[in-house]
Amino acid sequence: MTAVAPIGWFGPIPLIGSAKQIAVVANIDGHLELFFIDTKNHLGHSFQTQVDGIFWAPLDQLSTRTISQIAAIQNIDGRLELFYTDSKGNLWHNFQTKPQTIVDQTTLKLPWFAEQSLANIEAKQFAVAQNQDGRLELFFIDPQNNLNHIWELAIPDTHDPATWNSWSGVASFARTAKALTAGVNDDGRLEIFYTGTDKTLYHDWQTMPATLPTTATPNAPNNPNSWIGQTLFGKGNKANQVSLSQNSDGRLEIFYVGTNNDLFHGYQTTVIKPPHKESAADWSPQSRIAKLSAKQVTSVLDQSGFLYALYVGMKNKADYAQQLAAPSVAQPATLNSWNAGGSFPQNAKQIVGASNADGRSEVFCVGTDNKLSHIWQTADIDRTGSNQNVILSGSSPSNPGVCPNLINVLVAITITQDLVVGWTTGPTKGFGFQLNAYSAPNFKCIFQQYGISLEGSSLQGWVNNFGAKGQLINSWYDMMKFKNYTIPAGTQFQISLGNDTATGNVTEFDYTVFDSGGTKLAGLNKKMKSVKGGSTKNLAPITAFELDIVGPDNSAGTVFTSGAGTIQYSADNQLFVGDVIPGCSGGQGQYTEEISNARYGAIPANQSFAFSQKFSIVGTANP
Repeated sequence: MTAVAPIGWFGPIPLIGSAKQIAVVANIDGHLELFFIDTKNHLGHSFQTQVDGIFWAPLDQLSTRTISQIAAIQNIDGRLELFYTDSKGNLWHNFQTKPQTIVDQTTLKLPWFAEQSLANIEAKQFAVAQNQDGRLELFFIDPQNNLNHIWELAIPDTHDPATWNSWSGVASFARTAKALTAGVNDDGRLEIFYTGTDKTLYHDWQTMPATLPTTATPNAPNNPNSWIGQTLFGKGNKANQVSLSQNSDGRLEIFYVGTNNDLFHGYQTTVIKPPHKESAADWSPQSRIAKLSAKQVTSVLDQSGFLYALYVGMKNKADYAQQLAAPSVAQPATLNSWNAGGSFPQNAKQIVGASNADGRSEVFCVGTDNKLSHIWQTADIDRTGSNQNVILSGSSPSNPGVCPNLINVLVAITITQDLVVGWTTGPTKGFGFQLNAYSAPNFKCIFQQYGISLEGSSLQGWVNNFGAKGQLINSWYDMMKFKNYTIPAGTQFQISLGNDTATGNVTEFDYTVFDSGGTKLAGLNKKMKSVKGGSTKNLAPITAFELDIVGPDNSAGTVFTSGAGTIQYSADNQLFVGDVIPGCSGGQGQYTEEISNARYGAIPANQSFAFSQKFSIVGTANP
């Protein structure tokens, strides 16, 4: 039940339906919208039913054409616009008639305009980006492999439908290409990366941001054709697929899959702002990320300002690598600092990422069976949700190297709004209250878990403790039954620990359940010596702990559809609040793998023998 893990993620959770290809973009109020090509090659979409929510509207069809490729973007006026090619390569687009909030989509059910042909263009591949003045520019590779572009002739305006479908004629870059991507520099200039027909990687960029002529700027370049010209990226690097992203400091970063499937990246070494003009020297040499290999790559920026490289690995897993440091041009080493990568528990043949309105990253996958699923970050970076609550310890900020043993820890969880389980990713529907505790150093037992879990209709109390080499104790006991996966408001759960007065070892645990009137519903009291594996050598004191509301067991994730309450903490020691495990505690880097959509309130960072904390359930709007 424990692991050294990255920031908490939840999922995968199925999205009802199947797809061959997907694209995701945020609406004007921040709720995400998913576009997809279904297994019949028709175009559809779905959307979050709440900003930052976990529920999605049923899949809905947007076109009955046979579709081969899609891309989506938000216009400067907030309306979404969708571009796609049909089975013959003809390029189409469609767009919202006004910026759509959740109310617009779920209650008013505002329609999209109507699909429109784009200048009778045929495209093998395309990418879209937004100029500094808000006009969209579309780059495409035609059937003869020529690289071309078109651009809007008017700035899109919600109140002027004439601006929604006004495009230039086709302009050629006078070169050929096989794959491409497009992005925006920090100074507003567009930049494209593309491979030649021999897969050699190039880039090109606007020499100045494209803007419409105005009275104030009569010489502004309405035609955004002022480009630096084809520029070799690196020393003839070759790529199968390319993706472009922007760092938190504004620098562009490219990710690409080499012709031997190695995963590479390159990045701007400076933030390009006037009067500095971009040159090839502003880019790093190519660098392989942690010896990783991929079939497809994209990226997403999380709320900490770190990039995730999201990729389909060679075993068709949804994989990732994460920046290890906040990138800063003042510290060049931070520009190329990545972890060794990891995997989400999901097979995939396409992966995309998007950011929720609150900054949490969300990952969407097309599985190897074409099933749609999504995975999302559960907690803010400051440990406030799911399996990352604040840490309580006896370690004073004025004396951080001292971790006294905590004595007679008591945690009481009071439900103030019915706590209802919607679904669970594991085989058994339910949830768990986990008191996760960090042992004193130099003991065989380094991490201790004491909990109450709803397993189906059965409420069970348990203890599950670990040493450096694995599990030492794992015992479960029936306590009572609950109906309909619902804990009624007013119910209180208490978890208390008893200690040996001489050693400080936890030698006893006591679990109690009360109803709203204070009547005892169930109780469980066990001496550790009566528990299998509970010999003295497997016991230890605790020096820090947290209370997590998560899935029931075995790395499961739980989605609650409602719930709120308070968590009360006390001990015989003075307790201090922190967001990291004290360095003088054992069990460094350990925490539970189970997760949920619970979110915890703040606790004042002072010292006390007792604290109270609120919790709630996030993303509970259900279609």
